[in-house]
Amino acid sequence: MTEEDEFDENLPNPVRSILGTYRSVLYQEMFFLRDNGGRRYKATNGKLIGKSGEGFAYSFDLEAELFLSEDSPVTVTAGSESAKGKVLACEDFEVILILASNLGAKVPSAFISVEPWKLLDSMNERLLTLDPKKNSIAVKLLHDGPGFPRNVL
Repeated sequence: MTEEDEFDENLPNPVRSILGTYRSVLYQEMFFLRDNGGRRYKATNGKLIGKSGEGFAYSFDLEAELFLSEDSPVTVTAGSESAKGKVLACEDFEVILILASNLGAKVPSAFISVEPWKLLDSMNERLLTLDPKKNSIAVKLLHDGPGFPRNVL
C-alpha cells in the first residue's frame, strides 16, 4: 500500500501523488517541531479569571503581539510548575488560556510554549478527507496548478 492509496479513489493519480508528497513533508515538519519544541513567549501579569468544566481560565499580558489560533495547544511554565492547555482568545498583547491545572490566583511571570506541530497533524489528517465532488476547484488547482483559469473562480 502506497501513500496515494490513503486518498479517495476518485481523485486523479497526479493529485493523489501531490497530496502524498504534501503529507510526507508535513510529517517531517511536524516531527521536527515536536522533537525540537515550539516557540516560547514571555508572559506577565497572569490572573486566574475563572474555572469551568474545561479547566482554569487565565489571562496573560504578552511582551510581543501574537497571532495564535483558538484551540492552539500550549504549555505554560511558571517557575517549577507547568500546565497544558489551549488558547481561548488572543488579541493584541493579551492571551486568554484554558489550562488543565491551577497555577494560583496570580502568575507574575511565565513562559507560554506554543505547540504548532499539533496543528500540522490536524492539517495532515484533513488532507485525507479531500472529496473530489465537494472540492472540485481544489482538485482542479492541484491538478492544473498555475495554468488553472482564474475566471472559473
